[in-house]
Amino acid sequence: WGGRTFVAGHGPAWLDDHGMQRHQRWLTLSDTDLVHTVRWVDAGRAILLRERRSIVCRPVNRDAWALRVRTRLANATRRPLPIRSPAALGRPGAGYGGFFWRGPAVTGPVRVLSQDGTGVRAVHGKTADWVAVGGLDSENREWTVVFLPGNAETAMDRWFVRARDYLGVGSSLAWDRPLVLEPGESIDRNVIAVVADGALAADEAAALAATARSAA
Repeated sequence: WGGRTFVAGHGPAWLDDHGMQRHQRWLTLSDTDLVHTVRWVDAGRAILLRERRSIVCRPVNRDAWALRVRTRLANATRRPLPIRSPAALGRPGAGYGGFFWRGPAVTGPVRVLSQDGTGVRAVHGKTADWVAVGGLDSENREWTVVFLPGNAETAMDRWFVRARDYLGVGSSLAWDRPLVLEPGESIDRNVIAVVADGALAADEAAALAATARSAA
């Protein structure tokens, strides 16, 4: 992982604090299922986290398919390990961290839907059973992606949604305060992304989310 670190009173800054994710071994490797173990190491190559990561692809109907991303992260150190976002470091609303999807370039306006209404403000920084975004691609074809939590723990995380400058949707681990893992403690997160042809209305997105959840 990498990028700039938010420093209170200064803003984003390049610091010597970048680590790496190192693949360890495949547990499942097929056209539709990928399961492997990963080690997260710091700049000095010390192991911070051990992860089991699963990425699974399944059809939902003739116009949509689902990608499920599951992760179990375990503290591999002998001390409490904090996981922070820029928001937890003092940048309001910047709850990056955890699952994050950066979307393609969109021709025209971006559609953002949720159970609580339309637009980024209706869902950014809130929990929701599902979030949908969509627009037109470079060939003027409509598409929609519906995101939903795949387990109870993930359902408690807030959504990060951005539609200005670039399109991004995330499920935040540490929205405005650090998530601290004690030695040996682990967390499980599970996010489902349903990729669909066409522009879906809110009721259609909700129905697709329900179908994907029941099929998981």
